[in-house]
Formats: sequence, C-alpha cells, structure tokens
Amino acid sequence: MTLLWVLLPNVASGATHVTAPGQEQVVSALVAQPDEWRHRWRIGDTRIEQHALVVTLAHGAERASIDLRHVSQTPGPAPFAEADRVTRWFSLTYRGAIWQHASPELRDATVALTQLIIARERQLDLSALWRKVADRPREDGSSSSPKYQPRDGEARPADEVSSPDDGYTEEEPWWTLATGPSVWLSVLLAWLLFFVRDRLRRAEGPAMRWLLVALAIGVAWRVWLSPSIPATAWSWGRQSPLALMLSGDRIAALLADQLPGILWFDDLVYRTHLVLACLTPVALFAHAAGLFKDIRTAVIASALLALSPHHIRFAATDALFIPSLFLSSGAFAAVYAAATATRRRSLALIALAAFVWLALGARPLNVLFIPLLFMSIWMATDGELSRRTAPLWLCVLVPGVARVVDLLTHQMDSVSDGLVWSTLSNGLTVFFRPDYNPLLAWALTPPVWTPLILWGGWLVYRQSPKRAGFLVAWLCGFIVAHGVVVPRNPAMNARYQLHALVPMALLAAPAARRFVELLWARGPAARSAAVGFVALLILSPWLHRPAIEDDSAFVQQERQFYDQLRTFAPHECSVIERFRPVEAVMATPRAPRVSSHVSTAGLSWASIPLSVETKEAIAADSLGAGGPSAVQSRWTTAQGRNKRRFAEAPARWNPHVDDALRSGCAIFMEGIECSRNPTGPERDPLCARVLATGKWRLVAERRFPMKAWDTNYASHLRRDGQPVVLRMWRYLGEGDQSGRHP
Repeated sequence: MTLLWVLLPNVASGATHVTAPGQEQVVSALVAQPDEWRHRWRIGDTRIEQHALVVTLAHGAERASIDLRHVSQTPGPAPFAEADRVTRWFSLTYRGAIWQHASPELRDATVALTQLIIARERQLDLSALWRKVADRPREDGSSSSPKYQPRDGEARPADEVSSPDDGYTEEEPWWTLATGPSVWLSVLLAWLLFFVRDRLRRAEGPAMRWLLVALAIGVAWRVWLSPSIPATAWSWGRQSPLALMLSGDRIAALLADQLPGILWFDDLVYRTHLVLACLTPVALFAHAAGLFKDIRTAVIASALLALSPHHIRFAATDALFIPSLFLSSGAFAAVYAAATATRRRSLALIALAAFVWLALGARPLNVLFIPLLFMSIWMATDGELSRRTAPLWLCVLVPGVARVVDLLTHQMDSVSDGLVWSTLSNGLTVFFRPDYNPLLAWALTPPVWTPLILWGGWLVYRQSPKRAGFLVAWLCGFIVAHGVVVPRNPAMNARYQLHALVPMALLAAPAARRFVELLWARGPAARSAAVGFVALLILSPWLHRPAIEDDSAFVQQERQFYDQLRTFAPHECSVIERFRPVEAVMATPRAPRVSSHVSTAGLSWASIPLSVETKEAIAADSLGAGGPSAVQSRWTTAQGRNKRRFAEAPARWNPHVDDALRSGCAIFMEGIECSRNPTGPERDPLCARVLATGKWRLVAERRFPMKAWDTNYASHLRRDGQPVVLRMWRYLGEGDQSGRHP
C-alpha cells in the first residue's frame, strides 16, 4: 500500500534548507539599493519566501526577479554564466522574461546585482539566514532540527497528523515494522488480488484482458481528472483515519524521507484515497463474481464503477466514503470467498474479519452494512446453519456488536439525532428530489445509467428475487438513511450518496450486458450502435468534466489559498489566524493542518488565534455561567439557539497576537472567517484591528464569489454570489514605510 502511493506523482514541494525567521535586517542589508544605481537600475521589494529570497530588479518598464536559494539547491534554467549563478551562500535562478528577449541594460543589471551579492556576502554574516530541516534523527531519537514548540496561548500543530520526531532507529524492534498498518493493508490487498486471479483463471474467454482494460481506463481518468481538494464536512478538523494510521507508520515515514521533497499530510490523504479508488473496481469485481456467479457480468459491473463520473469526482479528495467503498466491497468479496473456498479458507475468514472491522470503523453510518453482510452470508450459503457456515456469521457478528457498542458508548448523541422521524422524512425527500437522488442526479450520473438500473433490476429479479431484494434494499436504504444529514448544496450531497454507487453498478451490469449482446446479434449496423454505447460509457467522465473538476466552493478555495503558506511563510514564523466556525467545539487552526507532514523533513508555524473564544469563554458571555458541563448540556439541548448565540458572541482580542508581532516574523491570514455576512461590516472587526497595528505587505490574494459547500459552516459568512477576498499579509513593523498599508 505504501509503495503504491509513493510511486504516484509526488506533488509535495520542499527543500532541505528554508529561510529562518527574524532575518529581515540581514536581507535588507544584502540587497540594499546602492547610491550609484539611483539613475540606472532599481532594486524593488524583496520577498522572503520559505525556500528562497525573491529580489525584484527594474530597468525602466522592464522587470526581472531573481530567486536566491540555498547553495545546495540545484538552480533552474538561469541566464547567468556558470561562474555567476552559484555563489558562496546562494544558488540564483532568473524569473521573468526569456533571457534572449531581455534588453542589454537588463542583462547588465542582473549581472551587476549578482556581483553586488557576491561582494556583500563577504561582509555579512549569513550563517543564520538558512535553516536545515531535512536532518535525519540521531540514534538517540533526537533531531538536529526539532519542530517548533509553541509558546503558551499558541495553537499547537496536530500531533496525530505529523510524524514523530524520534523516527525509526536501529535499536527499534523489528516487529514495529512488520506489524505496521502499511504491512497488513498490503497483506489484505495481496489476498484480494490473488482471489481475483483465481476467479479469472476459471473464466472462459478474454475476461482478464477486458477487466485490465477497464481498470486501466478508470485509473487514467482518475489520475487525469480527479481533483485533489477537500470535500468532507469540517475539512480542517476531520481527518482520514487510514491516512492517520499510515502517517504514523514506520515504513511510511522511512519511505517519505527518501522522497525529494516534503510529503505533506494532505497529499498523503489525497494519494491514499486515490489509490483505494483505483482499487475499488477490483474489489467490486470479486464481489460481483460471487453475487452473480458470472464473470462477464462482474467485469461489466467493475467497468461501470471504474468509469463512473460520480466516483471519479471524489476519488482523490478527503471524502471518507472512498476508503469505505473499497473496504466494504472487500468485505462482501471475502464473504463469497469464505463461503466457496475449498482450500485456504482460514485466510478468507481472516480477510473477512479484517475487512468487516475496518469497513464498520470507517464511518458511523456504516453499521448499515451489518444486515447487508448477514444477507450476503445467507445468500452465499443458501441459508445453511452448520459448523461450516458458523465462522462466517461470527466474523461479521463480533465486529458488528463491538461497533454498535462503541457507537452507543461514545456517540450516543449522534445515534439519538439519527433515530428520529425527521431522518425518515428527510431521506424520503432526498429520494424524490432529482438533484439529490443519485439515480436521477445527472450532473455526475450519466443519463444512460438510469434506464440500465431499472431494466437491470427487473432482470435480476427474474433470475433471483432474493438477489434483487438485497440490491434494492442496499440502494434505497443508504439513500434514505443519509437523511440524517441533508446539506443544502447538491454538490456536497453527492458525497453522501457515494455508497449508492455499488448497488447501482451491480443493478446496471446485467442490463448493460444484455443490451450489448442484443445489438451485437442483429448485424453490422446494430454492432456500430453497440460500439457507440460502449464509447459513450468510456467517454462519460469527459462529458461530466465540469462537475468532476469543480473546485469553486469556498472550502476548496480557502484550502488552496492556505497552501501558499508553504511557499511564502518562513520556517517557524508566527501565523495569525481568524478561525471561528459556528460550532465552537469544531474551531480548528488552519496553519498546523497545512504544515502537517509525514517525513521528518518538514515545516511548521506557530498558529496564533486572533481572538480568545473557546467554547467556555463564549458561553460565559452569551449563555451565562455554569461551567463546562452546564455549557455542554445547554449546547446539546438547545443546539440551534446556541449555534446562533455562539456565532453572535463577542470576540476578544488575543494578547499573544502582540507578542507575535514583536517576534520578528509574523504572517496574518485574512481567511474566510474575516468575511462577514451582509448584516455586518465587510471585514470582521478583529481582522480590521490587526491590520491597523502597523505596516503590512500584501503577499498573496485570492478573489472568488461565495459558494457554500457545507451550509452549516457557512451560515455566518457571506451569502452565495457575494464577493470574497482572501489575503495573506507579512508584518513589516510600526515604523517601516516600504510596505503596503491595507
């Protein structure tokens, strides 16, 4: 498993050396404008980015920028002679127009700036300008470049996301490697692939060839089209359990350290989910082969899922449904493997228990798979109760009971919220809404799927009423059960309906096979129609490309905006943030999540909340005293009213912001929480206050019209269609006049 996501294109960017905080005076002295250049060339603003100093040079209307990176970094295509592009401390790379098109004056200015830097390097102490962050852990477990330790009052990076500093050492027992999640996930995957191979060996005709072609096309569509974006609810605080396990895995950490850059935790989530999305059609083939006892129908079902625009849309996102689909399909495949195995049955039973345990733990609502798994065992064994079939029931019963007990113990509030009549009424509303029901939501479901599913349901019913009832109960049950949460955004609701894709593909497969066979038997003209039908299915991801690649929601826009911290924020710089969701218990700093990484070579920032507004503090202001337990009780019993009061509660200035401004390196992220609704000012008062504390330079900006993703989160922000501006500011101090005042 680890090897699979490592072999995929690594989008992480990083360097072994980063700029250190508090070096503004040294940089200013290094690139100060000489008096003799006053009438010839001008050195403009100098940006201190994470991995480079970017110096702007102007001659008349021409502009050029030069990257000054650490000397250990290989420079890109540069205009300089070999002797000029690498200095004692820097590796210089030219930005701007193509060197051949630059004027002779601009070339002379660039060479003069290089010589100026070489001369000043000898006069200045630049030893503290760079910080090495790729140090391997020492044998005693310590690191020569320890992660930043926040001061009191600063938000700490998520320890469960970042890899531990102590790393793997020679003294660590070997079983910590052999029992890691990457190992046993790889074992489960190997078992599944061997089971699929055995199924294909028994098939007649080119079934394996067609399956591999369908899988290859599906992988190509996912790698090309699937956007790597957040798509889950509360995307800043919610994390993929599978990626969390892999991020703490020793083998994963060792492999991540061998990558050329930094493996960010978000990239690990997206790549892990993408790999599982590419493998889900394999697991579905194994399930369909056992369900229908027909290899050709199983190949078609697998191909339909591989070509599904709905599945491709979320394949590389952080949606927890993606690993859930793979694990649940693996569990159903293991049921048929254990029921029909004549040899190595114990391995199939172990795989069944493991898949069931992981599938039920992927999401709370996955308890719905328990009755479906029991129905599968009943169909696979023809209802037989004997010593041979008892282990199958136990492999589902034991994890199922454990999961139900865990829900009742730790998530009773969620269970109570779901066991109300509104869940059923909301679910029925979803079922009869064309833009919410995945059978009719043609933004991501090809229109040809709908008649295929209806026809396929009739064909399955004629062959086996039990099988048809199983698939229809699966499809309708999950669509209606997700009425416990019904987002107002159909694009987000599509994520909740991902579980319906498997029964949809299983129902459509017999009809698609019958349709192609009927056309193929009616002569050359009909065969052309059959080829066109298959081509339509193959090209459906391209036809639905706008919906697949849509990243216009504010959640995705804000995440892409925050990712720029990795470029512009120096290592260990203080990042001032405004984060205040409607539910204060979900208040999550952004910067630690963006800086979370798997490899030991990483970057981190001190995240400082702009305001002091913990759940208890807001409750004391707006709900009255009573302590944390009373606050939780009032929060639970009057959730809607308390949400509004939390949103309207006065925010208090965090005094640690003043310390950050005096620290020598401060970044202010004017994020989505600084954009208020139409009833208030355009900019949050606290955000306006921090920008009035001194001089700031605008580092990055992103403008987009407001488009809600999670409407529960966005209720206190600007309304859909209103303009939103996100900005990143670098603090220059109170007396510096060179920056741009907001």
